[in-house]
Parts: sequence; structure tokens; C-alpha cells
Amino acid sequence: MKKLLMLVVVFLLFASGCSAVMAVRQPEKKNLDVLAVGTHQDVIRAELGAPISTGKEGEFEYDVFGFSEGNSRGWGVARGVLYGILDVASFGVWEIIGTPIEGGISGGSKINIRVVYDKDKKVLRVDNLNPKPPPPKTQQE
Repeated sequence: MKKLLMLVVVFLLFASGCSAVMAVRQPEKKNLDVLAVGTHQDVIRAELGAPISTGKEGEFEYDVFGFSEGNSRGWGVARGVLYGILDVASFGVWEIIGTPIEGGISGGSKINIRVVYDKDKKVLRVDNLNPKPPPPKTQQE
């Protein structure tokens, strides 16, 4: 009986926390207001992180950013606390449900943009690089 109890405790230690950790570690929401025309390149990079590529378009420089739009930090922490409570209350069974749920909602939508700067390194324009979804098909009668 002691071996079984010890096995269950070890299993719960390794099984619990996956969905809770996933919720807390999800990407934070980016402040996309910094993409306004006239914002300096340093402000853009401070908010969005390092660009995945840079280059020149004629006489203008550009940065390409790719990131996942997350949720506010408080929402992720609240979910993590809830998942932790559910883990304890269900003796780890919640992970069977919680981990796939969190895997499906973590990360948010993928955003790919190109920010073109003028000669003073201020935003000239922002191009959306995400592919546009095809228009919905209509039935022809």
C-alpha cells in the first residue's frame, strides 16, 4: 500500500503544473499603438523586440517583426492559479483536460509586419505581411 501511495505522489508531482505553467508563460500582449507614423525605431524595437530581419527599400530602411499576440499578464496568472487549484482538487486528473485546452489557446494570433522608416528612423508606414484569408465561397444558383 505504501508503494502505491508513493507511486501516486510521484506521478502527481510530475503530472501537475503543465497547464498552469503554460498559462503563466504565454506571450504578453504587445502595445501596437507604438506603430503610429512618426514613432522612433528605438521605441518600436523596445516594444516588439529584435526584428527577425532588416533591410532597405530604396532609400528607406525597414524591420520585419514576427510575434504572437498574447493576453494581458494578469489573465495568464489567473488561469495558472485556477489550473493549480483544479490540479490539486482533482489529484492531477485536470491535466488531461487542462493541458490540451491551454495548448490550444496559448500564443494568440501570429502577426508578421514590416515597419518602414524614414531617414530620421521614424515610422513611415507599416505593412501587414500576414496572408489574407481567401474570400468565403458563395453558392451559385
